[in-house]
Amino acid sequence: MSGNASFESRLEAELKEADERVKDFQSRAGDETRSLLERYDRFSELRQQLRARVFEPRLQSLMEKLPVARTEPRSSRDGGEMKIVFDRTEDHPALVIIDFQLSHDGRVRQMILDYRLSIVPCFLKYNPHNRLELDLDDVTDEKVAEWLDDCLIEFTRSFLEIGFIDEYQKAHIVTDPVSNIRLTKSHAFGTIEEKGHTYYFASEESLQAFKESPERYAII
Repeated sequence: MSGNASFESRLEAELKEADERVKDFQSRAGDETRSLLERYDRFSELRQQLRARVFEPRLQSLMEKLPVARTEPRSSRDGGEMKIVFDRTEDHPALVIIDFQLSHDGRVRQMILDYRLSIVPCFLKYNPHNRLELDLDDVTDEKVAEWLDDCLIEFTRSFLEIGFIDEYQKAHIVTDPVSNIRLTKSHAFGTIEEKGHTYYFASEESLQAFKESPERYAII
């Protein structure tokens, strides 16, 4: 019996140490949770600021210049997404989608911005993805704006290139009746309706020449 007291004392010491370890873990977890929530609040604040001061003005300008687009905004607790969709139509022979996503790493120590571009069908080379990762304390309007500007200019270059590629424009290619130059309808300097037929002109000179002597060039 005399040895039992010693055993119980040692057992209590082990249990007490384990209990203290659990309490220490819970305390550290509480500190980390408070820090995580503070970082998330900061992330949410930055997200709203960037949307209002950086993304919305630029995307609005883009859509004013390319008015055939429509937007599909989405929000979530961990970030947000903005899609700009250019539907495939008779005049625009490709489905083009720009997708911007703003998120964070798992511990909300970094802000992650993704740009994705999709063009279907694809007859040109383009950059389908670009990512910017910034520590939360390093996020500024200027850094994000510089990245976004580069992405949007790169997109615009690819978008406009569609108008110069025969595989996209083959249904819209016409011939200037004066210069015999092939061109897409969207690139015509001007048009003239003559006896039920539409003529497309690659330059002002061709247009003027046709006006002066339509009988030389018109389809009979």
